[in-house]
Amino acid sequence: MIKAIFWDFDGLILDTESPEVRSWQERFAAEGLVYPEEFWRDHIGRGPDQVSETPAQLLNRLAGTDHDEQEIFAEFRQIYWTKLKVEIQPGVTRLLEQIRERGLRMAVVSSSNQEWVNGFVDQLGIREFFETTICREEAARSKPAPDLYLKAIERFGITPSEGWAIEDSFNGMTAGLAAGLKVLVCPNWVTSHQDLSAATRKVATLDDFSATDFV
Repeated sequence: MIKAIFWDFDGLILDTESPEVRSWQERFAAEGLVYPEEFWRDHIGRGPDQVSETPAQLLNRLAGTDHDEQEIFAEFRQIYWTKLKVEIQPGVTRLLEQIRERGLRMAVVSSSNQEWVNGFVDQLGIREFFETTICREEAARSKPAPDLYLKAIERFGITPSEGWAIEDSFNGMTAGLAAGLKVLVCPNWVTSHQDLSAATRKVATLDDFSATDFV
């Protein structure tokens, strides 16, 4: 019997990933470089502790420069905030309402930090749907490791077979499956070419899935 649904945040509820990639593409282009597709496709959905090289470090390495990494990141952020649209993704609100009507419990489980996730959850007006947010500060390892989902399972007092994760990326899917959850994957522009074949279900949009499909 399904009791809980765990939502990823970035790229699923709010499209933070497309502006992230496009902003780094613009910053790399300023150095006459192309932001490597294989790099950003691998990094999407990973927590900071799960990467061996940051985009700023990669830029310095490819450009043969020694720019201050914090300055590179600050330049990226200036671009990023011009591209980010704080709009809830299609199908999210409908599915949240359906899940609540079915009486299932929900949490956000994210590799981003609490300040980032909670700030947008409040801004989007969806706090009422979630019992809690479980973010990277609460586990030793972030996605694709299963630690965050294992924390969510423990906090909700359920077995893995009683929960689903909703994800948009290979790394998020990997984390959910490794925790023993079923995983619904809804990719976006950034993650659409990843291998998501291991997911329990894959949909093009959350409008293609209903709360009664969680079995």
